[in-house]
Amino acid sequence: IASAKKKIAHHAKIDEEDIRYLDARPGGDMNILRHFIAVHHESRSMVLAIRGTLSVSGALIDLNAYDCQFNGGVAHEGIANMADNIWKASGSTILELFKEKGLTNYRFVITGHSLGAGTACLLNIKCHNEKLLGDRPVRCYGFAPPPVYKISTNAMVTKKAVEAAMNNCICYIHGNDCVPFLSVFSVRRLSASLDAVDNVTEDMFLPTRVKMAVGIESVPETLVRSVEEAPRRIREERGGSRLIIPAKHVLWLFKTRNRDYIGTSCDPHTLSLLEIAVRLEHLEMTTDHMPECYEDALDALTSHNGLPQQ
Repeated sequence: IASAKKKIAHHAKIDEEDIRYLDARPGGDMNILRHFIAVHHESRSMVLAIRGTLSVSGALIDLNAYDCQFNGGVAHEGIANMADNIWKASGSTILELFKEKGLTNYRFVITGHSLGAGTACLLNIKCHNEKLLGDRPVRCYGFAPPPVYKISTNAMVTKKAVEAAMNNCICYIHGNDCVPFLSVFSVRRLSASLDAVDNVTEDMFLPTRVKMAVGIESVPETLVRSVEEAPRRIREERGGSRLIIPAKHVLWLFKTRNRDYIGTSCDPHTLSLLEIAVRLEHLEMTTDHMPECYEDALDALTSHNGLPQQ
């Protein structure tokens, strides 16, 4: 743990003693994501940083993708459990730290990458809705989060709290990262498109299909229409709602031809309508998900003043 603290402190450019708690149990935990709590005096913040999927246990949580009731809406069940479990494990430590002299007026910041980002987003909602820290300001920054939440139309009591949580959350997507578009709903829409291709092409002669595949013969208009229309017929079902990234803005980071970066601010609801198939066309769909890619992009933006475009 001492070695891990030293490495984290060096990378985050903070003093080692400002890392106040580190959860780094060997082998991981099926119920609690690894995380650490640090004090960042420059921004007057207490930071909870949650690690993403780097273990088998994390991958199993990713597979538990159906939704459940969560704080005035529905959420990705596995990630909602992670948010609850992290607070059960470290909530009392966080509350005690805020009682220390010099930290009583600090804000609370939750951040994470990938699965950790989705967990951070849901914990942000939980903090606002359940008033876990009273009236203390809570902020959330998620990097490569999957869609994890949808507010219920009947949740008038909690709607203001959830909107406050989303207004205090900003998330980021890098390049062709596919994770921010993965959900049960998006996979069902992708399956509908694939079924449409099979239905239209199953009676075609094999040579015709081969020619279309290699671009020698044009794709019939009937096939194009079928692929476009099939996802629109998919409706939300219990356990497979159309979830969104619960943030005020999602900043999509793109590399330009001169290897610089620009950031485009996107509406989370609009992003949820983009087809996962578009992301799967790119070879970078997994490499663009790496934390180092996000760090490089943000370093480039801050050093070259790459301001977001609406």
